[in-house]
Amino acid sequence: MSSPSLSVDASHVDGYAVVRFVGELDLQGASHAKQYAIRALSASRSGPLFIDLSDLSFCDSRGVHAFFAIQEEARSKGRAVVLQRPQPAVATVFRICGMHNVFEIQGEQTAP
Repeated sequence: MSSPSLSVDASHVDGYAVVRFVGELDLQGASHAKQYAIRALSASRSGPLFIDLSDLSFCDSRGVHAFFAIQEEARSKGRAVVLQRPQPAVATVFRICGMHNVFEIQGEQTAP
């Protein structure tokens, strides 16, 4: 599934739902990303939802809001969201917004 600046896909790895965001998470794609991730969360029934950000190059305030909405939905189900491998620019946005205090963030990429 995709929007003009973002594509989203889902898979299962070791029984866990993994959603991958590719491109730019902005006003155009935030709602789509949120809905897709929440569907994947509901479909997996247990364990955390992993969101692979290794190919996400940009995230604005609407994208940050989408992550918090996904986290809220996960918590309402007794689940967690794990953000994986954010690129340096996205990791910087996360730090500025205090997301590292709310989300588990694994495998931050370093700038070349």
